Amino acid sequence: MPELPEVEKLRRDLSHKIINHKIACFKVLDPAAVRGNQELFLTATQGSYIKWINRIGRYLLVKLASGYYLFIYLSTTGQLIYKMPADEPSGPAAKSIRIIIEFENGSKILFNDARGYGYFKILDDQQRKRLLVALGSDATAKTFTYPTFVQLLRNKRTSVQNFLINDQYLSGIGNNYQDKICLEARVNPEKGIKELSQAETKRLYKAISKVLKKGYK
Repeated sequence: MPELPEVEKLRRDLSHKIINHKIACFKVLDPAAVRGNQELFLTATQGSYIKWINRIGRYLLVKLASGYYLFIYLSTTGQLIYKMPADEPSGPAAKSIRIIIEFENGSKILFNDARGYGYFKILDDQQRKRLLVALGSDATAKTFTYPTFVQLLRNKRTSVQNFLINDQYLSGIGNNYQDKICLEARVNPEKGIKELSQAETKRLYKAISKVLKKGYK
């Protein structure tokens, strides 16, 4: 499953390729891959262009010039594959391509998802703000300080493992990086949050930042 470092790498790569590119066509090949009104997707995307791409944990948020946002969840097997106009028509099997975004310059984004659990969703600005409130802290943000981390841990009646992978607490960490973080911090993932010593808490905080930054590289 793509986790925070992989999604950040994808965000950076796409930002170099599709910012300010006008969307010529938004094709939905699998209705299950979009959430909400399909007609709104056409209204929000047709003739619009991409202003910026942000990441919220393991999710991508694409700002459209139309004023709407594309919220993208890759789930376990989702991929966003960029195709230049001159690229050969090779790639993933057609049956696993759920969405195609075609740009006026002839390039494309293919949303390939073998298992079909990922999706796109259109958000207006109010929905975007509610989403930011619902999701937990981004562990790579400058605002994620040690006091903030300690405050997040307060009164949590769960294990370290479940805390780390819960998007309502920390957004973007899955089982893969949870394992690496606990190993780096020398903390038992099954240990209860309330049982952590101060030394373990500090090691856990440092390990989160270290492991995720190493994941970028």
